[in-house]
Parts: sequence; structure tokens; C-alpha cells
Amino acid sequence: MGTKIAGKLLFIGEFCLSLTAVGLFWSTSSGHFREKLWEYGGVKGWNSNPNHRVYSYANYEEPPEIPLIWSPSLTDATLAVALLSIIFLVARITVEYFGQMSRTFSLIYGTFLIFFWFHSIESQASGDFSDPKHSSRHPWYLTRHCQRDIATACRVAQASFIISVLASLLYSERLIATALEAIKAYRTTPGSGYQPVSVDLNLMDGEDWASQEDN
Repeated sequence: MGTKIAGKLLFIGEFCLSLTAVGLFWSTSSGHFREKLWEYGGVKGWNSNPNHRVYSYANYEEPPEIPLIWSPSLTDATLAVALLSIIFLVARITVEYFGQMSRTFSLIYGTFLIFFWFHSIESQASGDFSDPKHSSRHPWYLTRHCQRDIATACRVAQASFIISVLASLLYSERLIATALEAIKAYRTTPGSGYQPVSVDLNLMDGEDWASQEDN
């Protein structure tokens, strides 16, 4: 009974976490927050300045590649991970409802989500080295307080990173718990693995001698 209640609470927590992540990443995408944070940090000298790319175009030069931390592709990728988490959750609930849930499916499910969320965390914490004079190992909003004139974009970005960390911890904990349950079930299942067998050598010698006499 307690296990079922804990499982339902875990589903509710996972759903709320995924829904919050979708809301935050959607806000980042629709509000172009990442571009605003990049420009604000560039003006302050905390990272490369996107406005300086205009000079490259004016001089017919190839501008530096947009750092991953400020690229629209990262915004789209993080939103996709959040949506994928909800899709996987619905699939998990459906399989659980029909009684077809297995540890193998749970392990695969958890492994995929952990991979995507950890990659999302790594990308969200990546640096900007496109301008050697204003390089940064991590985005400024993770190492500095939010300024009043860009508070909304800054706080949404911070909350998105925190939600990503919480999601990674949740899926990691569940994957470890499922793996331990699988190991325990394997060890306690009769007939699993090798079983010690006692052999009476005297009896075997007697049987060999009897078979030789019959021949």
C-alpha cells in the first residue's frame, strides 16, 4: 500500500516538474530571453557582444560561430527535452495502467531521460569563448545576481537551470532504485544464476562399477 502511494506521489511530482520545465523553456523561447541575456552580458563586458558581429558583416568577414549557450538551438533543445519528458511520462502511466510495466522498460526509460537532462545541464552551463577579450566559462546569470533591468529573463534562466538539475536528480534516483530492485529480484529468484550442487564421489564410483559389470 505504501509503495503504491509513493509511486503515485512520484508520478505527480514528475508531472509537475516536467510541466514547470515546459513553461520555463517556452517562456525562454517565446520571449527571446537567451538573446537578451547575451546582449546584456556583452554590453557589461561579461561575454562576447552580439552587436559586434555587425562589423564582421560590414568588413565581409565570417563572424564567429554563435556560442552554444546563446544559440536558439539550445533553447529549442531544452524545450524538446521537457516535452519529451512529458511524453515519456504519459507512456509510462499508460503502460503502468495496463499492468505491462517492467523493470527493463523502466531502466531504458530512465537512462534516456538522464542522458538528455544531463546533456541539457552541461549545455546550459557552457561558456562563451568566441571573444578572447571577454571570454566566460559559464553564463553570467549563473555567477552573478540578476540586474533589475533584465530581471525576468535572468530569473527564468536561473529557474530553468535549477529545474534541469532537479529533473536529473529525480530520474537518477529512480534509475538507481530500479536497478537495485532488479539486482535483488535476480538474486532471490529460484534457479537464477549458478547453484552449488553436492556430489557424492563414492556413489558415482559405485555407479561406474555397476555399469562396467553390465557391459
